[in-house]
Amino acid sequence: MKQKVSETFLSVQGEGLRTGVLSVWIRYFLCNLTCDGFMQKDPTNPSTYVLPYKTIDLTQIKRLEDLPVFECGCDSSYSWSAKYKHLVPTYTTEELADRLYALLPNGKFKHPLTKNTYDLAITGGEPMLNQANIEALFMHMHAQDNFPYDIQIETNATQALKPEFLRLYKFISELPEGEKVKLWWSVSPKLWNVAGEKPEKAWKPEVIKSYWD
Repeated sequence: MKQKVSETFLSVQGEGLRTGVLSVWIRYFLCNLTCDGFMQKDPTNPSTYVLPYKTIDLTQIKRLEDLPVFECGCDSSYSWSAKYKHLVPTYTTEELADRLYALLPNGKFKHPLTKNTYDLAITGGEPMLNQANIEALFMHMHAQDNFPYDIQIETNATQALKPEFLRLYKFISELPEGEKVKLWWSVSPKLWNVAGEKPEKAWKPEVIKSYWD
């Protein structure tokens, strides 16, 4: 399976119930929202938006890492805007797993001596547009006996659960005691007065409820 990923990195989790936990990160490419209203003078007035991600000259930029941090609009527009698609690498599931292992201390989600574990944090873009990829990645890592015991998904909570994700959830919920995996949600709806996204597009209470259920 092909996995289009903007970046992978190792960092301490900074939000949600897993704050402070050392985590290996996947930032998937693609999002269904743009959040152009972030950091704008008036998020509810698109006519006043300043959007440097749309106007930046990419002729001298060969890597996503060379992009500046944009002060207005979505700060991770490189993870969804078609303007940057040519800079985003594509990996096989196996290659992506190997990249994550390479970031981990000792290459393991569970330290062989201390037995401390490291989280997998999945973000974007919107990671729930990649539900089949998430399932394929975890199943591959589980087959290698090197998998995360805690997975946090950062989501805008607009994407309904698909059969492949429900299949993954069923699999991890039935793992034996020594292999128990917890799935954590970091839910961040993109509101009109903050992100400039209209409620009918960005506010999906029924989706949030389905994650809870």
